[in-house]
Amino acid sequence: MICPPGDGWVLSDADRAVITSAAQSALAWLGVTAVRLVDVIDAGGSRSVVVRALADQGSDEPIEIVIKLTLGSRDGFVRERAALSVIADHGLPGAVRLLGWCDEPPLVVLEDLGDGESVADLLLADDFEAAERAVIDWATTVGTLQAASAGLGDEFRARLTAPARVALDASDAKQSSAPVDLLADWLLEAAETLEGLLRPLGVRPSTTALAELRAITSVLDPSNSAASGLVAGDTCPDNALYAGGQLTLIDFEAAAHRPVAWEAAYLLVPWPTCWCSWALPDQVAQRALGAWQHSVAPAIPAVTADSFADDLARAVIAWTFVLLTVLLPRAIAEPTAGPRASSTARPGPDPRSLIVHRMQVAAGYRTDVSPALRDCAGQVHDACVHRWGQHDLEVAPAFRAVR
Repeated sequence: MICPPGDGWVLSDADRAVITSAAQSALAWLGVTAVRLVDVIDAGGSRSVVVRALADQGSDEPIEIVIKLTLGSRDGFVRERAALSVIADHGLPGAVRLLGWCDEPPLVVLEDLGDGESVADLLLADDFEAAERAVIDWATTVGTLQAASAGLGDEFRARLTAPARVALDASDAKQSSAPVDLLADWLLEAAETLEGLLRPLGVRPSTTALAELRAITSVLDPSNSAASGLVAGDTCPDNALYAGGQLTLIDFEAAAHRPVAWEAAYLLVPWPTCWCSWALPDQVAQRALGAWQHSVAPAIPAVTADSFADDLARAVIAWTFVLLTVLLPRAIAEPTAGPRASSTARPGPDPRSLIVHRMQVAAGYRTDVSPALRDCAGQVHDACVHRWGQHDLEVAPAFRAVR
């Protein structure tokens, strides 16, 4: 039985046989005759096990591959397979190459990108210019993929509901509708739970604030494929790797075809779903945002229109409240606010600093949209500072260096 990480991944001989056999079948179209496991990568979670391997092609040089086997819910596998197959079939840029997949056991076979640096590595280093270039590369890579996939929302949806989903177990049956994006569900959940969530802080969101939060799902509607594009869903700097001089996105388990404003807002929150969500200097964020707009505009010209500023504002404000539902219970429960660790035990910002910073971002955002939500964010910010004291969110370590 495959064991999740503790002292490390443990694969029995039977596990190895299942994985290699499934991967070999997935790569039969390449003439692969055998797959040999090389190294088990500690993925830092219980959702999947990731293995490096060599795929033999007779007399040719073996192919270096990565095998990603899903554990537990199959939804992440289905989303990753759907997104990467669309990307591979259309030759879209910026994503790890899908070489094959197997429905049972659920695994994907990917190109091996090697051990190049990630954007997170550069953010945590001490080179300002290198970190700034990495953030701009991230924005360009994400934007280029969104632009190239702008018209592929229906195809992505169709692949989400392809035959592999018939193998879903009973616990996943409710997900069989396979929405192209889960953000609408996250927003509605945030609206439904916000009042109870904020009760310990003595803050009560107004009816108008909750209505504004719910309304964002209709304004930034994933069904509007003309202003949407494919994203990995967790475009954390840790999931953007340099390989062959290019930045490549990995980990598409939360893949979505969503309105492009959400990923632009990722730079301004910043990094809402990531462990290394340190602040960015304003000038770095704005340069990256400009690079993102330049990449997206050829396919979606609306990103350069004045009206896009309102969509961007809504996405920034919505991200802050969606992540509040994740962070606040932990921040209240913890006796002290220490740094949180990543999957590789590298420290990230503590939850209290993140909450205080994000509420300040939402409350102080220069916009006319969502006034009640911004007022609520200000109340949450003040209540948190009163409860915990001022918690400033530092910029990423690389940007603390003097240029």
